[in-house]
Order: sequence, then C-alpha cells, then structure tokens
Amino acid sequence: MRPGFTNDASVTERILATYDGLPNSERLIADYVLAHPNAIAKMSAKEIALSSGSSAASMSRFVKSLGFSGFAELSFALERDGTASTPVEDSESIFSRANLDEIIDFVLAVKMEELAATARHLKTSKLSEVVELIRNARLTIFAGVGNSISTAQNAAFKITQTGYRATACSTSDGSSLVALTLSEEDVLVLISTTGYSKRLVNVVENAHKVGASVVIITDKEDSELGRLADIVLKTSTHDRLLTRNLRFSQNPINFVIELITVLLYHSSTDAEELARIFDENMFFDKDLSKTGDSDATS
Repeated sequence: MRPGFTNDASVTERILATYDGLPNSERLIADYVLAHPNAIAKMSAKEIALSSGSSAASMSRFVKSLGFSGFAELSFALERDGTASTPVEDSESIFSRANLDEIIDFVLAVKMEELAATARHLKTSKLSEVVELIRNARLTIFAGVGNSISTAQNAAFKITQTGYRATACSTSDGSSLVALTLSEEDVLVLISTTGYSKRLVNVVENAHKVGASVVIITDKEDSELGRLADIVLKTSTHDRLLTRNLRFSQNPINFVIELITVLLYHSSTDAEELARIFDENMFFDKDLSKTGDSDATS
C-alpha cells in the first residue's frame, strides 16, 4: 500500500493526494476519473485509458501511483466508494446545470468529505503530541504564505483565547525573523496545503537552528516541508473536484486548528476565565448595553 494511504482511503482521495506528482499521461486519466466517477465503475482499464486519451501503459502506472496492486484492486475500491454514504456525482454535469440547489448540495457533499477524510488522517496522527507541545511551549508561532497567512493569524488568535501564547506574522520575512528568536521550548506550526514553499523552508531552517519543534498542517506529508517537519498533521483538500486548478479551500486546515483549539480549551484551567474577560473587554465594542436597552423598550 502506498505510504500515507489508509486502507479505507477513497479513490478520489488518492488521486487528489498524488495529482501534482503525476506525469501528464496519468493526469489525463486522473482528470477523467474525477469528472466521471459514476461511469468509470463499470469500465475496463482499456476503456478508461481510451476515453481519457491516454494509453494502457499509462493506466497501469496510474493504478500503481494510487497505491493499488492492480486494476482489480482499483475496481474493488471504486465499487466500495460507490456504495459509500457520501453521494458522488459527475462534476462536469453538475456545474453545467442551472439548478442552484443541486450545485449547493454537491459542494456541501465535497466539503463534508474533505472533513471526513481529514478526520481519518488525524485519527492515526500525532495530534495529541502536537497539543502537548503547544501546552508546554513558551510561545507557538503559526506561519504561512499567500492566503495561508490569514489562516495562520486566525489560528494564533484562537490558541491565545484558550490561554496559551501564540502569534503569527503578516509576512514570511517576519516569520523568518521571529523563528530565530525561538528556543527549544517553543513551537513553529506551518500551514501549507501543498507543502512546497521556499520562503517557508527558510522559516523552518531558522527554527531548527534554535531547536524549536516544527509541526506542519498539509495535504502533502511527503513534500519538502513535510520531510523537514518533526510532526505532520495530514489534511485532505478536494478543491480539484470543484475548481480544477484554483486552490482556495482552507476548510480542512481550519478543522485541524479548531480541533486543536477545543482540545487546548478543555485541558486549560484558565480558558473559561479568559473567555469571560475577553467578552468583558469586547462589551463596549459590541455595544451590548444599547442592544439590551433597545430590546427592553421594543
């Protein structure tokens, strides 16, 4: 079995996890399978290869890339996936329709499967070890690039609310500098769906220089950043089912962050009191007193 795949990993999940590393001939097959999940369950290997514009040899390599011993095992997995509780539909036909309700249901199903697949990975991960690292850390730094920067800042805010010191810089250069001020008592948490970023590699190298622990939340545990990290929390992002080459979803990463937040909250003796103080500090901003007066007179 291919490293990183659990026995119950769906065919779709395997394709999405390996897609970026597939050669073009195998990507043709991957694109066809993702676009026609219902049809391929009844097709032979040769039919899939021809319909996708690829070759029988590429189909054989594609099966191996997904971690299957042969097409028979792939067919069994397709049959199993077809009987799963989550509905699988042809994405091309879904988005060509004018029925908004069907599109909403399809996107919801994809998002739910993202979370379900991520949860499966977390159950076999070192999540509890990560929680302990943050609990015992002097400081936890969250770092990302692109749209992951705002996710990192949001993560730091949530962790701080539970009573543990956390921060996130607004630039990767800032993260690199702050990483140099860490110590063996501190933790660096990287947020990167792809697991590839030269700027984040620099952040990790600086953290390693001072002996800080490094955790990464990513889809790609065998990526460069995944290999550099001490602990990998694997996610499963299904953007390609919705928008092909547009990477936008932070859904699985936010799930991991919120799970860590909940676990930290219930392990903290100060979280409840801090939440009360935070609400008091925000009282004037929300102007709850006026809301109450308005409700009372209405």
